[in-house]
Amino acid sequence: MGFLKWFLGRSEDPDAPIRTLSVIISENKVGLQPLVDFARSLPIMVDVLEHHHKDFSDFQEWYSKLCLHGAGQWINGLYIPVAALANPFTVDFICTILTREDGWDAYNKWLFISDRLVSFVANKHENLLEVSYLTGCDGVNDSES
Repeated sequence: MGFLKWFLGRSEDPDAPIRTLSVIISENKVGLQPLVDFARSLPIMVDVLEHHHKDFSDFQEWYSKLCLHGAGQWINGLYIPVAALANPFTVDFICTILTREDGWDAYNKWLFISDRLVSFVANKHENLLEVSYLTGCDGVNDSES
């Protein structure tokens, strides 16, 4: 694992570690452990998961759900399920949608999550805090007229 850690940290391209993880995991040779190790190294990721009462054991299910609901594709050199689970902001988005009580069943929540993540990566949005983009809300209170 030492070589992988060295390799992931040696590029100036901020997406390089995710690109490398995308290739390693999509080839299905090592499972999700390198992704979990990478995510675990991000203190904010641990905070996000704790906030939502989730842990890294959820990653396998989330990875499968993303693949099954349309996000299992390559865009801009990134494999969407890997890119999504390697980023604390997109993990927060996933957790938030999954725990919302909005009348949607799990199937439709995963379709929504997958669609938004694919669009997010395809459009190269740099600011993951664009809540209006990820949630489809414009931030305006509809009750005010």
